[in-house]
Amino acid sequence: MSKKKIPGLLILAVAAVGLGGTYFALASTNDPARTGVLFAMGNGETVESISLTNTYGSYEFTKEDDEWIVHSDGDFRTNPEKMDLLVSSLEEVPVTRVLEETAPEYGLDDPVAQVSFTTSKGKTHSFMVGNETASRSSVYIMDPENGKPMLTTDAAVAQLTGSLSAYRAKDVLTVDTTAIQQIRYYENGELILEVGNTDYQNWFLTQPYEAPARRVVLTELVNKMAGWTVAGYPEGEDAAAMGLDNPARVLEVTDAAGNTQRVEFGRDDGTNVYARTAGTDEVVKLYSVDCDFSGLTPEQVMFVSPLTTTVDQLSSISVTVGGKAVSFFLENQDGEMVVTSSEGDEVKYSDFISVLSKFMGHNADGYDPQHSIDPGEEPAALLQMETLDGQVTQLELYQRDEETLAMLVDGHTRYHLPVSDLEELIYRINSALGRTVLTLG
Repeated sequence: MSKKKIPGLLILAVAAVGLGGTYFALASTNDPARTGVLFAMGNGETVESISLTNTYGSYEFTKEDDEWIVHSDGDFRTNPEKMDLLVSSLEEVPVTRVLEETAPEYGLDDPVAQVSFTTSKGKTHSFMVGNETASRSSVYIMDPENGKPMLTTDAAVAQLTGSLSAYRAKDVLTVDTTAIQQIRYYENGELILEVGNTDYQNWFLTQPYEAPARRVVLTELVNKMAGWTVAGYPEGEDAAAMGLDNPARVLEVTDAAGNTQRVEFGRDDGTNVYARTAGTDEVVKLYSVDCDFSGLTPEQVMFVSPLTTTVDQLSSISVTVGGKAVSFFLENQDGEMVVTSSEGDEVKYSDFISVLSKFMGHNADGYDPQHSIDPGEEPAALLQMETLDGQVTQLELYQRDEETLAMLVDGHTRYHLPVSDLEELIYRINSALGRTVLTLG
């Protein structure tokens, strides 16, 4: 390297150091008139806690396991979207102009909002928000340490003037509603039922007894829960007034990750119901129509349906009552389904469908594990179907009492159904045949 070039390089190096020093000096003094921002945040520096007072109240925001919590006469989960906007607005507050003196019309003597926050580097910053300018294009702010009024954009301080409801979480469930695997439902402290699934589709009842469960009922319940909307927040009401000191109904929901959430339901005024969704203070109002659990009984959720198939897979059905059997046979003739009976009748397809719907509708209505069949006891009825692949399924019905029939399923008579189901099936068979062929008792 030429010795003549060394002085020039030294000059450039000194200039670069000088410029860098000037930059850091400006940044360290944090002069808004020069930086264009109220506070200069360092690289990687984040907001860790916030204290805010505005016309609606006072709020403290803290992080717990990277989740923001707002404290204001209680501890509440926050709305993530709202908090992202709030934190972003504090990280860079633009200053469009620095004024030399304050004036009453700036509104800084009685500010609209006052905020202070701490950062991950242990720094604390604060400022107050005053009135809008006459043109409504800017807002007056002031950092007490600086002591000079300044102007910022109205968007920069828009997140500082909300009420508690604006900062609170809007979602009701914190579990993953797309992967619910277990639901427990209680009334007055008593477990009414427990259901689960392994694939989010095929549900089963596990308490108070084990049985298949109605997929449509549980799917509808999960969809309702996923769509729960906060209708409002209680104001100054204690737990007793809200019916939450001893909640009448409770749902416990567990997702695939093992997260469980307990939701307690209190007083229902017919339009809204109070619900505690998490901690003691996490109480919201939900719409009553969305929280109707009248269908959550074991009898209504249970779905024991031995005679289930599709018409296109069906070959025949038969019903035997009092030693008399009637069968219906299906045959596809040139794309048209033709139905004949063992009585020699050709049966209208629509009449057969009426019979078939009741035939396959012999579903369990109740559970009784104590019932047993006496040796040699004859069934009150035998229902049998055969599919095109030759598979035969049958259901034996035994008199349980005057109003119910025990169902023999998989060698057990744990379930029962109303006698009226069989009576209606016999009526439809006789109607399809145009005469009385089967009679019960």
